[in-house]
Amino acid sequence: MATTGMAWGSVADWMSGIGSLAAAIVALLLARKSERLRIRGSVGISTLIGETQGPREVICLHATNVGFRTATFNEISIRVGHFRRRTYQVVIMPDAFPTPIPKVLKDGESCQWHLPLEIAQTWMRERAGGAVVRSRRDVWSLRVVLHTTHGQAVKLTPQASFRTALQRAFEDRDG
Repeated sequence: MATTGMAWGSVADWMSGIGSLAAAIVALLLARKSERLRIRGSVGISTLIGETQGPREVICLHATNVGFRTATFNEISIRVGHFRRRTYQVVIMPDAFPTPIPKVLKDGESCQWHLPLEIAQTWMRERAGGAVVRSRRDVWSLRVVLHTTHGQAVKLTPQASFRTALQRAFEDRDG
């Protein structure tokens, strides 16, 4: 029996080929996912209550490693704006309390950085209308970025309390 054209093979051959390709794709995706850093965090204004001193307000940056890969944070910066108007500024915390920088986070570990609100308010007034935060719209696009030695950056969206304080700094400047 002579046939003209190509022999496409049986359905079983096709299914095994598609299954093999799908298995390879899934294996590559899972390998890539396990290599990625998984950090959860928040930025906001908190009140610290201690035994030695009364309550004080601080800007609190909190990060937790929820992945399997160890992360080392070596820099904290602020990102403002969208697309071409995006600008960065590195935050220098000489007395990073209670966690020094650089900080190594293993699986399941957490860390916090506190900046007293008095210092932060002065900093916010200086930045309001300056080179970084140029408009009220920039207040809402603001992100705190944790940079790692792996080359990845974790972007944290500030809580409403932090944004409201920065908005007030604009009003004080304009006021």
